[in-house]
Amino acid sequence: WIAKQNQEPHPSPDNHCECSGILEVLSGECRLEQALIKDKRQPGLVLLPAAQNRNKDSISSDQMKYLVNLMKDQYDYILIDCPPSLGNLAINAFLSSDTIIVPVATSFFSLHGVEKIAGTLNDIMEELEVKFEIYGLLTRYRRNQNVSHEVLKTMKEYFNSNMFKTLIAFTLSYLKLLKPWDSTAQTATTLSF
Repeated sequence: WIAKQNQEPHPSPDNHCECSGILEVLSGECRLEQALIKDKRQPGLVLLPAAQNRNKDSISSDQMKYLVNLMKDQYDYILIDCPPSLGNLAINAFLSSDTIIVPVATSFFSLHGVEKIAGTLNDIMEELEVKFEIYGLLTRYRRNQNVSHEVLKTMKEYFNSNMFKTLIAFTLSYLKLLKPWDSTAQTATTLSF
């Protein structure tokens, strides 16, 4: 979870407790304020980590909505990062959201995934009578590759006006930064303004 704060939080005197994230907040082991991690480089940006050692798929849509409701008055934006699958976690995140951003890498395989996720989102909206906006975001864009242009064209046709104008470009410079720490990194992206 990533949230952009619209005001400075009120510090809590007992903010020092061991709290590793979402599941501890939901179980009552700690308060939301204790689980949030402030980004030191970006004032007002906080993270609510998902526990890596417990089952995140056990979070119900009601629990996800509860967390969103806890945060929505304090933050301008709440982003729920989900794995690129249609498991319980992603579907419960969809049900707690009013807007969904679908990042798509510039490959034809990714376009097939877009069709599948869009179909699932439309089924969810129809069956559960919920409404949300769906936006497309193109990642790993390479200006000099035909496949990038083809995927961009298809996404513009598919998402129409709900396509981000910002394209996230593929770059190797980030890989150079990672290399000493992560030799398995294959690709990286940066925002282009």
